[in-house]
Amino acid sequence: MLPDELVLSLGEKVTVVRSFDDGWCIVGRDSVVTPGEIEMGAVPAWSFVKPVKGLKASRPMRTTSLGVTVEIDDRLRRRLRRGGERLRVNVRAYLLSAADDVDAAGDKVRDLCDRAVDRVDSVVATVNDRLDTEEPQRPQLHLVAGREAS
Repeated sequence: MLPDELVLSLGEKVTVVRSFDDGWCIVGRDSVVTPGEIEMGAVPAWSFVKPVKGLKASRPMRTTSLGVTVEIDDRLRRRLRRGGERLRVNVRAYLLSAADDVDAAGDKVRDLCDRAVDRVDSVVATVNDRLDTEEPQRPQLHLVAGREAS
């Protein structure tokens, strides 16, 4: 889920502001956080279609965006990196253990597990590369109720 997407509840009332030919719409709704304000975001167009039995809706590929960017501070970046590394280690250990358990099933299953381990390593490395900044950012102080808070 991208930062400009909204999660809708069944029966929730929204206003379609714009629809795109990629299967996405921009909608507005009363803010769930701040009553009286309007929240806007992207939702898949199939959200507005009555479900058909036996037909499974899939998330359309995003080709448009509201242009929202998310800035991550260094503390959050470090937490994400540590969490990603823990996830990588756990999934990797699980896959290697599964590969050992199915060793009797043949080399084909073992190869699939090994490729999955490599893919997990690659994905986590890619995420960590995107989290890296070229230059560490200096902490900034913000004023909260007339007092400094970090």
